[in-house]
Amino acid sequence: SEDHSISSFNISGEPIGEVASIPETYFSDMHRCPRKQPVAGGSPGFQDTIAVACTDGTLLTIDGKKVTKRQAHRGAVLCVRWSRDGTQTATGGEDGLVQLWSRTEASKVAQAEHPIYALAWGATNDQIAYCHGPFIAIRTLHVSKRATWWKAHEGTVLGLDWGPRTGLLLSCSEDCTYKIWNPEGRCLFTSRPCSHMVTSIAWAPSEDYFGVGTFNSLLICDRAGWSHCDLQTDAASLLQMRWSADGTAIAAAGANNSVILAQLVDRRIQWRNIVATVNE
Repeated sequence: SEDHSISSFNISGEPIGEVASIPETYFSDMHRCPRKQPVAGGSPGFQDTIAVACTDGTLLTIDGKKVTKRQAHRGAVLCVRWSRDGTQTATGGEDGLVQLWSRTEASKVAQAEHPIYALAWGATNDQIAYCHGPFIAIRTLHVSKRATWWKAHEGTVLGLDWGPRTGLLLSCSEDCTYKIWNPEGRCLFTSRPCSHMVTSIAWAPSEDYFGVGTFNSLLICDRAGWSHCDLQTDAASLLQMRWSADGTAIAAAGANNSVILAQLVDRRIQWRNIVATVNE
């Protein structure tokens, strides 16, 4: 938040404690490593490793009490994502650069003409999708192959996610719409224009539904794109969102420093001829 701190909460919204405080910079994005790390010092259990994008152009890695800082971009780092196996991170910056980071080295993935507001990893960790201006591009790593790219929206693309199971991409934009794509750039769904620009979007782990964030509103949509729930909030624009591992809850960060936590009801699970529904 704007007080230079990172805090953790449980699923009920109760604060657990402060993770870190870095007074010399502000944070623009962060992502938790999908692979748990052993607690330092030989203590039992595991701890989270968090990658943090900063407005001063640095990339922070917070591993328990240890904070590693690296200069990553000219201008602000706008987005950061761990690979699905947790071995490396990708960053996008205000300078239009997409960078790949391992523990020991950095490599350039792409240079775009516009800032990189969002990126997402493919299912097998060998492809990165990123957005710049109204365009979406997909780059295959470690292969001398040109990126696949297409014009996705009429305005700047602000959010992007890539489902590892279905292979479908989600995008949202300043043009007040969200869309579903296949990896070849074919549009499978375009929403009707929302009242405000759409600032965040994310698949649920099952990829049966996804969340969409706009000004004071959180939408839950099915895989085909149709909205089934519109939760009104007072959080201003929802800038980031994450699902719980089981897909039963979603958290979103508002532009007014608030955090929205929502539980899903009317969830339907079917196995053969047995159907279970959670309705409260």
